[in-house]
Amino acid sequence: MKVKTQVKNPDLVEEKHHRIVQAATSLFIRKGFHPTTIREIADAANMSMGLLYKYISSKDDVLFLVYKELNDQYVMALSSESIREAANPVAKLKASMEAILELVRRNPQKYLFLYTESKFLNRSALKSILAMESKVIHHFREIIEDGTRHDLFHAPEPLLAASIIVFLLMLEPLRGWTYRKEYDPSFAHDYLINFCLQSIAGEKANLLPAKTAEGIASSVRGAIARVRKRKGERVSIREGAKNL
Repeated sequence: MKVKTQVKNPDLVEEKHHRIVQAATSLFIRKGFHPTTIREIADAANMSMGLLYKYISSKDDVLFLVYKELNDQYVMALSSESIREAANPVAKLKASMEAILELVRRNPQKYLFLYTESKFLNRSALKSILAMESKVIHHFREIIEDGTRHDLFHAPEPLLAASIIVFLLMLEPLRGWTYRKEYDPSFAHDYLINFCLQSIAGEKANLLPAKTAEGIASSVRGAIARVRKRKGERVSIREGAKNL
């Protein structure tokens, strides 16, 4: 889907679209898509209604631009030098997950919105957004396939594995309320990454780098100690681990 504009300068269009997205995102998160008016978006973007309509045709265009910018951020994060130059598929997968989790950590409400308001995208916009999300899943699928070829992963269904991982990376905004009181963010972050790595490594888990193999154990020790201390309980690490 391409948003029609009356302005021919692509740099100016990009600049104004970004301003519109920043203003609209805050409003959509706070009020929801339908209750937010075009006038409110124009005011928040410090633009007149006439100027706003030079860059978009409707509120549907604005919603699409919000989703597009979020997906563009995914693509940019997954194109970083640290990921491209990762030493092996394990390191590349870990770096890719960390890149997405960092985006989510900065503004979880924005990504919660991405899932809850997608029902308001029109057919053309939804088709475009799903195509963009498919590229993100493809990125993870390629890594998993590469790891399987190098006998590092055991993932006979790489597409399904990639889809599950991409969904789990949204765990904090979608389901974080179920565990925030029990675990601090750093523990949840490490646990999620190691959970995904161990899941696709299967019996080959012993081939993972030492830092990864030790990740869950060390994270569990530190997190359980902090959790039990907050609760005023004296529980051994072994007993605490059984409760995970």
